[in-house]
Amino acid sequence: MRRAAVRLAARALAAAALAGAVVAAVLLNLPVHPPGGLRSPSGMPEAPDIVARFAARAMRVAPRPGAPARVVDFLPGGLGWAIAGCGPSSCRVLGTRDDGLSWRVLWRAPGVLTGLAFADGRTGYAWSLGGACPGRGFCPARLWATRDGGATWHLAAVGGRVAWSAVAVAGARTLWVVVGGELLRSVDGGRLWTLVPTPGCIPEGVRFAAGAGVVWGRGAAGPCAEASAGEGSTWRPLLASPLRGAAAAAFSHALADLGLSAFVGPLPPVVAACRVAGAWPAGAGAWLAVRCDAVDPGMEVVLHTPGGQGGWRLAWAVAGCDAACRAAGGGETPLAFAAGAAWRAAPGGVAVSPRPNAPFLSGGRLCPRSACAVRLDAVDGRHAYAATGGGVFVTSDGGGHWHRLWPAAGPGPALAAQPLPGGAGVVAPAVAPGWLVRTADGGRTWRPWRHLAGVTVVRLDFLSSRVGFVYGTRAGTGILLATADGGRRWRAVPLPSGRRGAVPVGEVAFASPSLGVVVDRYGDMWRTEDGGRRWTLLPPLPFGVPQAVAWEAPATLYAAVAQPRRGLEGGHVAVLESRAGEGSWRPLVAWPWPPLGPAAAVLAARGRRIGAAAYGGLLMSGDGGSTWTELRLPSALRPSSLALAGASDGWLRTPAGDVYATSDGGRTWREIAGSG
Repeated sequence: MRRAAVRLAARALAAAALAGAVVAAVLLNLPVHPPGGLRSPSGMPEAPDIVARFAARAMRVAPRPGAPARVVDFLPGGLGWAIAGCGPSSCRVLGTRDDGLSWRVLWRAPGVLTGLAFADGRTGYAWSLGGACPGRGFCPARLWATRDGGATWHLAAVGGRVAWSAVAVAGARTLWVVVGGELLRSVDGGRLWTLVPTPGCIPEGVRFAAGAGVVWGRGAAGPCAEASAGEGSTWRPLLASPLRGAAAAAFSHALADLGLSAFVGPLPPVVAACRVAGAWPAGAGAWLAVRCDAVDPGMEVVLHTPGGQGGWRLAWAVAGCDAACRAAGGGETPLAFAAGAAWRAAPGGVAVSPRPNAPFLSGGRLCPRSACAVRLDAVDGRHAYAATGGGVFVTSDGGGHWHRLWPAAGPGPALAAQPLPGGAGVVAPAVAPGWLVRTADGGRTWRPWRHLAGVTVVRLDFLSSRVGFVYGTRAGTGILLATADGGRRWRAVPLPSGRRGAVPVGEVAFASPSLGVVVDRYGDMWRTEDGGRRWTLLPPLPFGVPQAVAWEAPATLYAAVAQPRRGLEGGHVAVLESRAGEGSWRPLVAWPWPPLGPAAAVLAARGRRIGAAAYGGLLMSGDGGSTWTELRLPSALRPSSLALAGASDGWLRTPAGDVYATSDGGRTWREIAGSG
């Protein structure tokens, strides 16, 4: 850190003459006459402020219409399945192996499915619970099984004259069903079933996760629940009726928080008027949602025990949600719990509470309020998949934004993006970390391309469709990878090392498989001539701290630098040129940034074409920086990265991950990847 501070101070002193020449002009909004031959976008010596004041609107690609999805189930490693496209007498089961970036129809079920769950990548089950059939009287429950990941299915069990209430998959061959208030188990994939006694509790539902299970229902004195940590071999009471001990204290606390304890009377009669609306296993403990509409319309208490009956705590309490409130999506029983967060239905989507007793906040819209029956598969507190009336969606920010995976809506928000000649390009999608997706038609269609296991991509730098570099993080550590065969094989490129080990990288730019530079987070620039085996620390740049770098073949390196005013607001941005990045720099263009504005610029080069973007403006040069043209970006665009390809093609990415493409040198832009 001390070395970085010394270098920054040296750069500030080196730029003092330039700062003195332009500071008064910036503050007074007068023309600037920079020293050293710096040029403005028009080629004149003046460098006016180009802060965007434009009203043009960005073109957006209309998303494909949605299609209903009923259930979604994902496993680690990108494997997922969904029930979707159901008609009056059939459903489709879809499968994905790349976190939902692409799907294929695995099976057209001869019936309407209501549930699906996979124990591993090959063994899964789908079922219908049975009940009244229009025009056919009663239809029995049916259970189908697959042993090859969903490619083929066989009928494993058929129910009787009573509908099933719930189904749970506890293992590859272990299943549980609730039928007519009784709990049944199969350990052979559904061929034979045995009755499992639950003394004092008439089951209404059952769930299993990671070998732990919960059963809930109603007993003689009120709601009841039992738990198993041994795949159902033994069960222990979770919720005694009437409530006792810690469970009673937590419930009384909920009544007090809701202002109801003075009106409802003794606790046992209150509990007898409630019902367990759902239970979820959590290792040795459980989550329990208790509904008490008879006490107060919409009253719901969520209790949590980390280790069993003796440690109940109040997690959430909701009261006063009448029929109109529920119709608007409020007061719904939680859909899922993960990493201490709770997910529940909200008008048009899902609301999330990140921790017990924190408020539920609604996020992005999933579907119209009238058609938003959500089934959720939560992975952790930030990642979840949803099946809705609009299709299959995914979120990676705790429900704040959702991206539709099926029907396909493109790769979604991008962590990094780069075009290639001929309308091709590569994007690292935020919704599927580690994957790279490719387009061959300018972003109209996409396909999964390569998978970098465990890598969260930060930067892409492809020299061609075969040669490229990827910078990202793996287990929190920076990693630079290179390929010379279109991504089939990758090699790790050593990063520059300081006194604390490998430096944290902010920018990566290579001119060839061997010649490249990186800019670290301290503003230092490093150069390699042998593909990263050895790195050389370059002298500080003379006009500011590097913000972005780009190559014009192996001969020329460009850098966009920012220099603040010492003790004053504002500063300037300049584009510099260096012969092969050897340390000698020549200024090409400069312009001030406004008072109170941030210092940020992006840069791209392709042949003699150079593009520099900052503050809503775009500067383009077709002659290596001798002359520049100022282009207007739509007001919604604030680029965080820019890349060029071919004679007039380019992509820019916004901080939100939206990717826009141009095919006319930057005059017009269209969205090709975004929230979807």
